[in-house]
Amino acid sequence: MGCGRSVAGVLTRALPACTARWLRCLGFAVVGAAVLGACRRRAEPPPGSAAPVPSAPSEVAAVDKALDGELAEGDEKAFGLALPREMKVKARLQKDVVAIGDVAINRLVEYLQARVSANHLETTVREVTLDQVTVRGQPGTLLHIEILPKAGLTQLALRDITPPKVREGLTDEERWRAVGMYPNGRLIDPTHLK
Repeated sequence: MGCGRSVAGVLTRALPACTARWLRCLGFAVVGAAVLGACRRRAEPPPGSAAPVPSAPSEVAAVDKALDGELAEGDEKAFGLALPREMKVKARLQKDVVAIGDVAINRLVEYLQARVSANHLETTVREVTLDQVTVRGQPGTLLHIEILPKAGLTQLALRDITPPKVREGLTDEERWRAVGMYPNGRLIDPTHLK
């Protein structure tokens, strides 16, 4: 590479602007983490003295307590998923639940990723969408989750997209009639839609 050119300089000219910016930010993050890691040292007890032992249970961290910046589980649930304590349910329908709260979107996504498995995660500037989601411990329920800012707060919308169970032992014609159609796709009662 010679001629005094840095690797970052070559990369920023060779890559699109957004990728170059991302790489620069990643570089700063790595350097910052290394500096912070080097500055953080545990205080060693002086030689010959024993390490302090907590004397009361209040000094020991509770097992179910959330760490700093982490969302704690609340009492409300939606489709078997415990919602964060900071989120309050505003609407609950048969297949939809909407909760809203004063939480950061990235913290809410981290909270959900620890409790669900999603086949698809899409992040845009405005919202985060998780599709084909199953709640751990609830394998029969399939969800679609949207997280978006709403009036200075964060809205969490969950929709149950579990397909209906297939009734066993039906012929093709009986299946079509069960949904109000003939096997050729025509409606049995066209006035039913009016």
